Amino acid sequence: MNFIKIIKNPIKSSRFNIKYLPKNAASSISFASKVNIFKKESILKQFKSTTSTQNTTAATNLKKDHIKKPPTTETHLVDNGNTIVSVLKNGIKVSSENKPGHFAALGVYIDVGSRYESPESFGASYLLDRLSFKSTENLSTEKVREKIEALGGNISCYSSRECMMYQAAVFTDAVNEAMQLLGESILRPKFEADEVAEVLDGISWEVADIKSKPEVYLPELFHEVAYKSNTLGNSAIFPEDQLSKITPELLKEFHKNWFSPERIVISAIGVDHKKLLEYCVSAGFENLPKNNAFYNPTNIKIQPTVHNKHSTSGVTQESTLNESNTSGSIISGIRNLFSSHPSSSQKPLNVASVSSNNLSTSTDTQSNDKTPLDSSTLENKLFVLANTQSKYTGGIKFIPDSSAEFTSLHLGFESVGVTDENKLYSYAALQMLLGGGGSFSAGGPGKGMYSRLYTRVLNQYGWVESCMAFHHCYSDSGLFGISASCRPGSEYQMLETVIDELLIVANHNSVKNRHSKNSRNAPGSFSKGRVSFGSSGDLMLTDLEIERAKNMLKSSLLMNMESRLIQLEDLGRQIQVLNKKVDLTEVCEKIDQISSEDISKAAADLFKNPVTILVNGKVEGLEKYGMNMLRHRGILIPE
Repeated sequence: MNFIKIIKNPIKSSRFNIKYLPKNAASSISFASKVNIFKKESILKQFKSTTSTQNTTAATNLKKDHIKKPPTTETHLVDNGNTIVSVLKNGIKVSSENKPGHFAALGVYIDVGSRYESPESFGASYLLDRLSFKSTENLSTEKVREKIEALGGNISCYSSRECMMYQAAVFTDAVNEAMQLLGESILRPKFEADEVAEVLDGISWEVADIKSKPEVYLPELFHEVAYKSNTLGNSAIFPEDQLSKITPELLKEFHKNWFSPERIVISAIGVDHKKLLEYCVSAGFENLPKNNAFYNPTNIKIQPTVHNKHSTSGVTQESTLNESNTSGSIISGIRNLFSSHPSSSQKPLNVASVSSNNLSTSTDTQSNDKTPLDSSTLENKLFVLANTQSKYTGGIKFIPDSSAEFTSLHLGFESVGVTDENKLYSYAALQMLLGGGGSFSAGGPGKGMYSRLYTRVLNQYGWVESCMAFHHCYSDSGLFGISASCRPGSEYQMLETVIDELLIVANHNSVKNRHSKNSRNAPGSFSKGRVSFGSSGDLMLTDLEIERAKNMLKSSLLMNMESRLIQLEDLGRQIQVLNKKVDLTEVCEKIDQISSEDISKAAADLFKNPVTILVNGKVEGLEKYGMNMLRHRGILIPE
C-alpha cells in the first residue's frame, strides 16, 4: 500500500536478465506492504477536455474521498496541478504526473495475487509472474526479448499477495514502444505448453532455494500461520503439490477471469497525459472486456457476520456489513476497495467487510429476505474471492531444525490496513521507534543505531544475532511484530525479550501515570501480570526517542520518493487501493502530530488480538515454556 514498505517481499522473478527495483527499494515506499499515505495538497480543479475525435476514451472525476462517477463516453479530467486521472470507457483507470526528466516510468497494476486464489488455482499468480514477457499472440519469446533489449530500460514484473505489477523505465521517446510491449505481454499472453513446462521444471529448485533462506521463507510461513491459510494466508510461494495440476488452460482461465478492466490501473511519471491515453488505447487496453463477476449481477443481498472468538471479555464480538465506524479514515469503511468501480447500472457489493459503510444503495440493512449466495456458478465464486474479508486467526508453530545455525523467531499481532489513517501513522512511527537490525552494521548515520531494539537488545545481549521490527500492511489488515534470531541455547531469553519490548511500549502510559503519582510500588517499578520490567527510565518513552523516530520516518519517505520507479508504484497503487493520490506534505504534517500516547496506544491495541508465533531451529522444550510465559503476561493465545 505505498506506503512505507520498510520490509519488502524479497520473492521476485528474474526473467531475461531484466533489471528489477534497486536494492534500496527494499526499504522503499512502494505499496504492497504497507504504509502509503499521501494526500493532495491543493483542492482539485475540474475541467472538461475536448471529446476525442475517435470518441474512444472516457474519464471520470477523482474526488478527494473516492471516485463516485462511472465512466462515460465523454472525457472528464481532474488536474490538481500535478496528478491527472482518467478512466477509459471500459473502466481502466489511467493516472499520470508529468514530471520533467530524461527518463519516463510507466506501470500497469492489476488487483490479482495469491490472496484471490482458490484451491484449484493456487500458484497461478506465481506462474504468471514467471511467464511474463514470454510469447504472445503476435510476438514470439525471441521477439519480445529483442524488443526489451532495444528499449534498453528497466522492465520488470512482480507479484505479491494483492497485486501484480508490470513496470518499465525508459527514455521519454520510447514510451509508446514500452506501452505497446506491456500491452502485448499483459493482454495477449499465449501460455505455450512448452514454456509453461519449462517454468514448472524450475519450480522445485526455486522453492528449495527460498526455503533455504530463513529471512525469505519464514515471513511467508508467518502469514500462513497468522491467517490460517485464508486470503492473506495463501502462500505467495508456489505450492509444490500443485505442480501436476497447473495446465496452460488453467492459466488462461485465471488470466481471463482476473485481468479485467475493473481491476487495472495504468500509471506514468514523466509522460503527457493526453499522449498516455493515446498510447493506452493503441496498445489495446480499452478493448479489454469487463467481467461482470466483480459486480453483483443478481443483486444478491448479503449481510454477513464476522465473529471474533478471542474477545478479552469472553463475549463473542460481531460486526455486520453496514455498521458505520469510519473514525475519519481515508476511505469510509475498511474495504471499499478493488471492486469499487461501479458501472452506470450496477455497483459492486462488498461481501465481507467489517465495520464498513453502506457500499450498495440497493442493500437494505433491515430487510430479511436476503438471498443466500449461490457459489455454484463461476461468477459468484469470483465475486466471493474478490470481496472476502481477510480473517486474522493467530497461531503458534514450532519447527525443529537441528541443522539451523541460528534459532529464528517471528512474533506478531494483527495491526491495521492502509485505510485506517489514524493508526497507520502510529504504527509506522512505532516501527521506526523499535527499529533494530543485525548484530553487525557498517557505520554511517541514519541506520537506526539509537532505536530501542539496538540500544536495549542488540547492544545488551551477546547471544542476539538479529532483532528488528516489521510491519506487513495490506488493504484490510496488517501484521506488526518483531523478528529475531539467536545462537542455539538462548531461545528462552530471546522469546521473553521480544515480548517484553513490545509490552514496555504498550504500557508506557501506565508507567508514566504510576511514576507521576508516586504509587506504593518502588520508584520506577512496573509489572504486567507478575513480571517486573525494571526502572521507569528504561520503560518510559522520551521526547527525544519520539522525535527521532518521526524524523527517521519522514527521512525514509523523502529519500525513497527520489526514485522515479518508487514514485510510479506509489502513484499506481494509491489510485488502485485508495482511489486518490495523497500528498507527501500532509503525510509529514500527520507524522509531526504523532505523540508518545499515540504510539503507546497502537502498541497496546496489538495485544487485543491473539498472538502469532513462528520459531524455527532449536525448539525443544520451548513450546511449553513459551505457552506458560504468554499466559503469565496475559497475552491471548489462539485456539
